[in-house]
Amino acid sequence: MIERLSGRLCSQLSQVLAELQARSYESIGIRSWSASEIEELTASSHVHIIMARDRQGSAQGFLCLSLLDHEAEVLSLAVDPNHWRQGVASLLFESLKTDQKFAETRRLVLEVSENNTSATVLYRKLGFVDIAMRRNYYRIDGNRIDARVMERYYPR
Repeated sequence: MIERLSGRLCSQLSQVLAELQARSYESIGIRSWSASEIEELTASSHVHIIMARDRQGSAQGFLCLSLLDHEAEVLSLAVDPNHWRQGVASLLFESLKTDQKFAETRRLVLEVSENNTSATVLYRKLGFVDIAMRRNYYRIDGNRIDARVMERYYPR
């Protein structure tokens, strides 16, 4: 089930998302957001979260985006490791096609750590292409890692 969240999230839901993101990011070494950071971020009218839940209502993953005019930027994609390779991330991205808030979106951009090959493969399968590199963008386990900048256009 896909749930669209907008506006400042309550502390309980922010905590659920923070814990999910921490589990998701643990294997790649990127710092996850705290519940209070998620609450503050979602206070912006430009920030939107799309969450996937299982039949029991547990969060499987979420996609956090910033939407301005006809462009959106992925701020975070997090999928619970227990649900990896089950189509959750693809479902979250595909849900944008029917999301009224993204109806006018023409371009979606994101950054991914150069060493996160599984995410890069996923993004390419979803139609993203490389457009730039940001040198030393991420700090992972004390090391500076480049970020691959990717984009996907939505023809209308």
